[in-house]
Amino acid sequence: MTATLPAAAPPRCAASSPEMLRFRVAGMDCADCARSVERVVAALPGVDTARVNFGAATLTVVPGAGVALPVADIAATVARAGYHAVAETGMQRGVQITAPPWWRDDRLRWVLLAVALWVSGIVLSYTGYEATFVTALFAAAIALGGWPFARAGWQSALAKRLDMNVLMTVSALGAALLGEWGEGAAVVVLFALGGALQARTLERTRGAIRGLMALSPATASRVDETGGETLVPVAALAIGDVIRVRPGERIAADGVVIDGISAVDQSAITGESIPADKAPGDECFAGTVNGPGALLV
Repeated sequence: MTATLPAAAPPRCAASSPEMLRFRVAGMDCADCARSVERVVAALPGVDTARVNFGAATLTVVPGAGVALPVADIAATVARAGYHAVAETGMQRGVQITAPPWWRDDRLRWVLLAVALWVSGIVLSYTGYEATFVTALFAAAIALGGWPFARAGWQSALAKRLDMNVLMTVSALGAALLGEWGEGAAVVVLFALGGALQARTLERTRGAIRGLMALSPATASRVDETGGETLVPVAALAIGDVIRVRPGERIAADGVVIDGISAVDQSAITGESIPADKAPGDECFAGTVNGPGALLV
């Protein structure tokens, strides 16, 4: 079969080129966040290209010719934008990272504390409690719930990009200047809570994607025009290459069978409990397990 790379996987070129740097980025919960990270990193001296895969939460940095970029500088730049970047090594790629339980999620804990302060302020305001104390509760809720997107908004403003973090920061400051502490706290807390819950949902989705990506083997047996086989990294495969899949091996890339008959376990991809019969002309998926027959892909 003719090999093609999996459509769902993020670009693998970072693995084939030692000059490229790849990071996992935590805290991105919107496409604007990803674009902000791209922009601030791309503005660094010596950076040729910066690309963020929002679905996989990865950052790929291509330095300029002959430039050695310090990993710490890139991580620090991402941190100033309000996110956390960790450089990947070759052994870490494909390793699934499980999101911590909610009670260990620092961001969610701060947001829940902000919610508690906001709700306390509302309750006390209706009981005639001292206005100064109620205002202090609302102000604390704004500070705790709003500092992540305020920091991200500041970096977006420095990068001359107007995103929702900038708009939320302006709205919170405007409410405070007008003395509408309760309304400002409500906007900030609800926005922060929604963002924190969305981030946890995205991290679970990303974990599932990484789990599927980890099923794909790191190498493949590429067959040349003379029938000879060469063991190559999956990242080195190109459209039109032919690979051999022996019985019991995982298929290294999406493709179409050109020779051989077998049954392939596709349960991890399609959910089918029974192996699917494969013959010339049938499609196969990367990460699925070949059965008793040998295939040319």
